[in-house]
Amino acid sequence: MPGASVARVHQVHGATVHRVEDGGVAGEGDGVLTTTPGVILAVRTADCVPVLLVLGTPAVAVAAVHAGWRGVAADILGVAVRALRKLDAAATIQAVIGPAISGSRYEVGEEVVDAIRATGVPVDAFVQRPAGAPRPFADVRAAARWQLQREGIHDIEQLPHCTYDDPSLWSHRRDGRTRGSLAALIGMVG
Repeated sequence: MPGASVARVHQVHGATVHRVEDGGVAGEGDGVLTTTPGVILAVRTADCVPVLLVLGTPAVAVAAVHAGWRGVAADILGVAVRALRKLDAAATIQAVIGPAISGSRYEVGEEVVDAIRATGVPVDAFVQRPAGAPRPFADVRAAARWQLQREGIHDIEQLPHCTYDDPSLWSHRRDGRTRGSLAALIGMVG
C-alpha cells in the first residue's frame, strides 16, 4: 500500500484500544482500530500474542491488538471486539492469532494463571503442568483464542510458530533485552 501511514500505540500491557484515522502514535494502549482505508495498524511483540481483527466482508474496520498475559487478564480482546461491534453489530469478525511463545515454553507463576482464570478462561484451556516442573506453563494463545470464541468469533486462523523455538523470530524469553520485535500489520485498501 504505497503512501499508507502507520498507526501504532505505546504498548503498556493494558486494555485500551484507540480508534485512529491516520498514522502516528495514538497514545498508550494495546490496540488500534480504524475504519479509514490506507491506514496501516501495527502492534509489536516478542513473545506476546498479536491478534488482527477484520470486521465485515468486505472489511469496514480492522484492529490490531497486543495481547500479553496482562492484556489477556485485562480483557483487551473483549474490549477490541466490543469496539468493532459498536460499528456494526451484525457483521462477522475474522481473527488471526500471530506467532507467540508456546505454552510448552512459557513457565509462569500462579499469579498469571489466577489473573487469566479470573476472566473466565478455564484453567484446562491454557495451563500445562508438566511432571516435575515447579511452576505451571501458560499458553496465552489458547487463552486468547478462548476469549475470542467467547465473544462469538469462530473464524480464527492461528499461526503455529513459537517465537521461542523459531530462531528467525524474536523472543524476549530466549534473547532477553538484546532482542528486537516482530510487527503485526493490518489495513484496508481504499
